[in-house]
Amino acid sequence: MDGGVDEAGVVTLVAWSPGLAAVAAVVALGPGARPPSRLAILTNSATRRRWRRSVFVQAGINGRWSGLVEWVGRSISGVVGMDPDAGRARRLGQTLLVGLAAGALHPLLVVPVAAVAWAGPALTERTRRRRRTAQVVAETPDLVELFRLAVGAGLTVHLAVEAVAPRAHGVTGEALARVPARVAVGERLADSLAAVADCGDGVRPLVAALVASERYGVALGPSLERVAFEARLSRRRSAEEAARRLPVLLLFPLVLCILPAFVLLTVVPLLVGSLPRLTG
Repeated sequence: MDGGVDEAGVVTLVAWSPGLAAVAAVVALGPGARPPSRLAILTNSATRRRWRRSVFVQAGINGRWSGLVEWVGRSISGVVGMDPDAGRARRLGQTLLVGLAAGALHPLLVVPVAAVAWAGPALTERTRRRRRTAQVVAETPDLVELFRLAVGAGLTVHLAVEAVAPRAHGVTGEALARVPARVAVGERLADSLAAVADCGDGVRPLVAALVASERYGVALGPSLERVAFEARLSRRRSAEEAARRLPVLLLFPLVLCILPAFVLLTVVPLLVGSLPRLTG
């Protein structure tokens, strides 16, 4: 039995040794470490220290898994001629490393595990963006009302931003809280408000109204009134869409949990009770 286990382990190691050697070659010859730079490292101690420090950062020796994954992904992309961004490089490196780990357990696990590793971050990022967008849509009407109160009290755009920033909450509140500090160091208000517009499409009409009033002197009261109406309408539509999706989402626990329990408690006892009569 022990000999069979050892033989299976040896066969698995031999089967995966070409793949591991290929990954090692790709990492060694990737864009992060070329042979000419290694020759310079041998003759220059300062360059050697910088190279070692960069390798530690890129390969994640400092304990950061994301650095290692991105480094492997960029190395493979450089060999095959691709130039992905940081997110795609991390996805590629994660897929490769997780696929190799799954292949060490069983070859049939490589494809499904690699598929999950490749599609999982994309689905997570899309869910995060969707929740962030919904949160911005829900926060914008309250933020617009705060600006309407500030402008109605006679404040200018600069003073209104300073008055509303400490009282705003959520994603838009965090972005707006950084605007007074950036204006204090000499940045223009319109440029500082661009960070608030990056929160999502729901808050961009408000930012556009503030920028137009600050640059061109457009009356801010009517603009905020129109923006408030549109923001409340968008929040209402978002709530209605969420309410329409709720019955569809409830089908999954109904089919997977409630329906099997109903069958086990009602149909199965009847079948078991009638089984002797059917067999007799």
